[in-house]
Amino acid sequence: MHRTTLALAGFSLAVMAAAAFATEDPIKTRQSLMDANGAAAGAGGAMLKGEAPFSEAVAKSVFQTMHAVSYSFGDYFPAGSDKGKTKASPKIWEDMAGFTAALQKFQQDTDAAIAAKPADLDSFKTAFGQVTSNCKACHDKYRLSD
Repeated sequence: MHRTTLALAGFSLAVMAAAAFATEDPIKTRQSLMDANGAAAGAGGAMLKGEAPFSEAVAKSVFQTMHAVSYSFGDYFPAGSDKGKTKASPKIWEDMAGFTAALQKFQQDTDAAIAAKPADLDSFKTAFGQVTSNCKACHDKYRLSD
């Protein structure tokens, strides 16, 4: 159990640190942040699927990672960063107000998830579902398909 928590925390910190130093390349920074978010979502999903036992520490780490991403991700979409190896849709730059609103919703939901301090799988499921609904909505609208 502690291995899972430490691995997730270590990975998240490494990705966030890499993102902090990659600011000269906003595309790579965005990708690093989404890698951290994906790792957190994967850990949360594993608990929901019963592939990993519920852990309050892992739940907290999941939400803290997603929270950090929600508050930093929007800083890496300067003009011109829609060119290159990116899955960011041009719709982001065409509808920056909508994209910003989606990020604010993600921030609010991660704030609420942290404040809820889920202590069991059912309460985690509720908070996690709300937070990850933001991921899906944003990907559906602002991410290019594979």
